[in-house]
Amino acid sequence: ESERLVSVGILENSNDIAAIFILVLPFVVFFLLKTKLRPFSWLLSLGAFGLLSNLVWQTQSRGSVIALLMCLSSYLVLKVKSKKILLLGFVFAIIGSVGMIQMMKRSASDLEGSTSNRIIFWKAGANMAIRNPVFGVGFWGFNRNFQAYAIGGNTGTEKTNMTAHSSWVLVLAESGFIGLFLFVSLWAYAAYRAWLLRNTEPEYFMSLVGYSVAISFLSHTYLLFPYILLGLVISHSKLDDVSLDYNLETKAL
Repeated sequence: ESERLVSVGILENSNDIAAIFILVLPFVVFFLLKTKLRPFSWLLSLGAFGLLSNLVWQTQSRGSVIALLMCLSSYLVLKVKSKKILLLGFVFAIIGSVGMIQMMKRSASDLEGSTSNRIIFWKAGANMAIRNPVFGVGFWGFNRNFQAYAIGGNTGTEKTNMTAHSSWVLVLAESGFIGLFLFVSLWAYAAYRAWLLRNTEPEYFMSLVGYSVAISFLSHTYLLFPYILLGLVISHSKLDDVSLDYNLETKAL
């Protein structure tokens, strides 16, 4: 009933390409803002924001729409000190997410089927972890073991390429609670390092927030993109630490 923006290769799926748009959006916008093309830098950044946001919308991905609004809301966390304004911003983000999802051109049956399948996969993933709490069912084991762990034998309507449709659930199912703890710890440390950069490089924190929400509905656990982002955040913050230490030593001398 409606066309969804798709790509090729490992990002062929509409949801996957939308998540990558959200990952890069803060970097593109702030890169353009920091150029010396004023006042055109603002026009270019607004144009880039509009283009990437439109591409996300064209994918008709509900999770990515929520992720986009959360990415924008995270900027308020960085820049707004008033708790009332922050709360108001998040309320508008939630209302905006619901409103935009209602405006999507996808059929009700398509949306309902997608939602029910995800719930089935998430329940199966949790069942795998509960019954194999230490090491899970092993890498790439979700698809092989899905039918055996599907609650009530309900496998949904996706008969091939079954996955957890959540990077967090996939880690939990295939690596157990230890693997999930390590995975979450890596993201938490990156978020802490991004927070240290919030005054000069807010795009790192915004990208982490937006992309982490997006992959909550996608299986990006074994793709390179999460680890490229995490590596960029952590390495950049470490370089800032080295630069600060050098400047302090230079002043002391």
